Amino acid sequence: MWAKNKQSGFTIVELLIVIVVIGILAAITVVAYNGIQSRANDTAVQSDLTNIAKKYELYKVDNDTYPFGGTLSLGAAFKINISKNAYDITKPYQLLNCTSSSSPGTDFAVLAVSKSGKKFYVSSNASGSVKEYTATDVWLSLSTCVNVLAGSAGNGAGYDSTNGWRAWTSL
Repeated sequence: MWAKNKQSGFTIVELLIVIVVIGILAAITVVAYNGIQSRANDTAVQSDLTNIAKKYELYKVDNDTYPFGGTLSLGAAFKINISKNAYDITKPYQLLNCTSSSSPGTDFAVLAVSKSGKKFYVSSNASGSVKEYTATDVWLSLSTCVNVLAGSAGNGAGYDSTNGWRAWTSL
């Protein structure tokens, strides 16, 4: 009798199937991770805006005005911790303060964009609640303030591409 040589192992088809299944699972994991990371950035930006609104209100209680101009530029009397990694700093303005053009310090709005691309704002007119901005205009140019807070102007960027993070945005 002839002895048959049987070799055990996987066929090429079986190996290809395993590789395809692993690839599909990896793709699903990456997509899920990116979604979770985007939501985390959005939540961090919304939390920052809520904290900034509270800080504005506390500053007004002490000083009878909302912070603007030099107060924001120098950061001496007004500092707030923000989640800097949640912002996409490839854009010109990612965090922008707005105040009344004719009467600075009487109102405020703070605009922000998360790394996910979602746009948010908080203002003295909105009772400190964070809202998502869904209009299609150019976002976070100095003229955007008017779209959120009528009669206002850009008054200090938390970040701009020329100067980086400002003094009032501490770690």
